[in-house]
Amino acid sequence: MQVGRRFKLWETLNWSKVSILVFLIWGTVPVFVYNVLGWHWVHLPWQPISLIGIAVAFYLGFKNNSSYDRLWEARKIWGGIVNTSRSFAVMARDWVNNDTVEEPQSEEHLNVIRKEIVHRHVAWLHALAIQLRKVKPWEHNSNKENEIRRELGMDFHEDKFMQINPYLSSKEFD
Repeated sequence: MQVGRRFKLWETLNWSKVSILVFLIWGTVPVFVYNVLGWHWVHLPWQPISLIGIAVAFYLGFKNNSSYDRLWEARKIWGGIVNTSRSFAVMARDWVNNDTVEEPQSEEHLNVIRKEIVHRHVAWLHALAIQLRKVKPWEHNSNKENEIRRELGMDFHEDKFMQINPYLSSKEFD
């Protein structure tokens, strides 16, 4: 996914070169057939075409607006999860102490407990992110992610749940 604010002309042309070529050929064929071959029956009046174009523009505008609303809602929810996770880490640090126990623990042992709690939560966050990125059967997947991973040389056969392994003990991971 590209998230930059500015793209060079060459990058844009490189991404859309196939579409540009297809539509260039698609537009050239009727002009060639009409002007060079003299097939004047190919001529279409402009009114129905403009009417269909306006209808398609409205449809795409509403569709784009609703997809942006879904994206914005997802960003708000994920931001809430991130903020709550930070608060949870601070609370875990503050709650795990010797104030309410009969046998006080060493500060090192308390730090181990705090670290374990926070790491379990980070593992949950990774699992949630993996689950949300899972390709659904109804989505039209072109496996573009796989192509990009191959181009970038990323470990392609890596199990995504292995990202959680550093945050859990071996017993919990199994």
